[in-house]
Amino acid sequence: MMKRLVLTLMAVCLCFAMTCSALAAPARDIQQADIEVDPGMKMLAETVLGAAVFTRTTGLEAGMIPSPALVESAFALGLYNLSLPHDGADLLENKPTLSSQEIQDLYGLLFVSGGYALPQVPSVAGVTRVNDGLTFDLSILQDAPMIGVYIYSAVVDEASGGADADAADPTIELMADLYSYYGDFSTDAYDLPEDALTWLCNAEIALKPAPDTAYGYRVERFALSDGYEDGMLSEWQDVENTAYEYSVNLPAILGLAEDDPAHWAWQTADGSATVRIDVENQNHTADQVMALWLSSHPGREVMQQTEFNTFYSTGEGAYDLWIISSDLPVLYHLSMQFPPERQAEYTLYSEFIRNSMIVWGISNG
Repeated sequence: MMKRLVLTLMAVCLCFAMTCSALAAPARDIQQADIEVDPGMKMLAETVLGAAVFTRTTGLEAGMIPSPALVESAFALGLYNLSLPHDGADLLENKPTLSSQEIQDLYGLLFVSGGYALPQVPSVAGVTRVNDGLTFDLSILQDAPMIGVYIYSAVVDEASGGADADAADPTIELMADLYSYYGDFSTDAYDLPEDALTWLCNAEIALKPAPDTAYGYRVERFALSDGYEDGMLSEWQDVENTAYEYSVNLPAILGLAEDDPAHWAWQTADGSATVRIDVENQNHTADQVMALWLSSHPGREVMQQTEFNTFYSTGEGAYDLWIISSDLPVLYHLSMQFPPERQAEYTLYSEFIRNSMIVWGISNG
């Protein structure tokens, strides 16, 4: 039921504090963008995926009819955030009523497949059957956290429409991180203080273009990952190594497992994920170090941030980060291993870790 799910999510977010003095929340770097992510695309994703979070719906396959609970929750969110068109004055009282025809019209703005059959008893708390329509009590959402969608990849799949497809047929494949927060609907992660949001999970979303509709797209399918284990960055641990002069921010779920300052290591309680930072004498140039490492890790690609003396590489269940400067007698190698099924989660963490790691003797922060 929506009310119970909302209360559960609220409990997760009780320590949120919307303080203007806090640092802006970091987010994942944009990875691929064939097209620009426009406001309608983002609003549609947040309306449908927000409903998915509230109803614990983990996915929708292509051609599948959405559950009544998902549809009703999406209607409620779309009315609440004013993205679904409704002219009734009852909206101002947070109790809009939709006729059966209006329900079918609004459904067609959200989903590609299926339809919604008006039930005698709706599936979501706050939604009631009234004659040939539904009434929504939107006051339930006033005290609930919002769900944001940070889209970091938008790829056009031209082949999805078939050989004879026209311009409206290709599928837009999105990758996104979902986050919860208190505030105005559709607030960007960058506009929130770091301690005011929690990263929830990863999402894969497929949209079909729908020109001249409210959003410009409709949802064909989506899939949500398992929940992120440590998405509240304000609880991460600040680590300082005074012996080797570096600092880094690490997930709170990691505990110290090896207490040698030159080879500090941390791991989760179940040992499924580890991070270690090795400080080694610098006997080779950066290019030589990378060549030696790549020779034993075929197929891996190394990215370089020259201005920060930083090199990094992501593999399946693995991440490696080096800071190598000719101004230092040592180099720093951070390595992370994690379950491959949590690839999206830990690659997000890896970006936060990379951006937080500072070697005091050089300007890499």
